[in-house]
Amino acid sequence: MAFIFKRNSAVLYADSLLNTMAQKYELFVRNHGLIISKTTEEKIEKSIDLDSIQEWIDNLHHFDNQDYENFWHLKTEDVEGALNSILNRFKNIFAAGGIVQSVDDEIIMIYRLGKWDLPKGKIEPGEGVEIAAKREIEEEVGVSRLETISPLDNTYHFYFFKNQWIAKTTYWFHFLSKEKNELIPQTEEDIDKAVWMKKVEVEEAMHNTYPTIKKLIQLFRQTH
Repeated sequence: MAFIFKRNSAVLYADSLLNTMAQKYELFVRNHGLIISKTTEEKIEKSIDLDSIQEWIDNLHHFDNQDYENFWHLKTEDVEGALNSILNRFKNIFAAGGIVQSVDDEIIMIYRLGKWDLPKGKIEPGEGVEIAAKREIEEEVGVSRLETISPLDNTYHFYFFKNQWIAKTTYWFHFLSKEKNELIPQTEEDIDKAVWMKKVEVEEAMHNTYPTIKKLIQLFRQTH
C-alpha cells in the first residue's frame, strides 16, 4: 500500500538531518532533471527562478514522455527553501532503502520491471526512516542484521498516478552486511532477481537503471 500525504514537520526535520550540508538537489521526471543550486551549472537547457517554477510544472507531462536526457536549472541562495516550496505543491510519497555493501565490497542490486534498482519501499505511518529502510531490504531481498554506516543523499522523482503528479522522496542509507547470504527476491513486488554485484558489474548495470539510482551510486563511489 502506498501512503500519500502532504509533507509534515517530522519529514522536514528528517530532511534537514540528512541534508544539512546539501548545496544542490536534483529532481527527476524520467530522464529530465531540475537542478536546484547556488552556483551556475553547465549543460543546462533552460534556467528559471522560483517565481517561474509553474513553467516547469506545466512541462511535467512533456518531460515524462521524452526519451532523452536534459536539465533545467533553478539558481537560488535558499536551496532548501526552494526544494520544500516545490515539493509542497504536490502530493508526497516517502520511501526508504539502502546501498547494502558486503565486507568484500559487493553491493546488492535488484532487477525489477526491466531495470536494475536498489532495494527500497514505502515508509509506514509512524515508522522511522532507518527502520523502514532495513525492513524493506529484508522484505525485498531477505537480508537482515544490517549495520548502519551512514545516511546517504535523498533522491527525488515525480510521476503521474491516478490523475495527479506525485513527488516521491526516498531516504537512503549505507548499510554493511557482514554475512553474504543467498538473496531471496520478493517476487510479489515484481523483483525478478536480487544479486551481489562487484564494482564492474554495477557499472554495467548503470546502463539500464533510473537516473536517481545512477546519481546515488555515482556519489556513493566517489565518497566510499
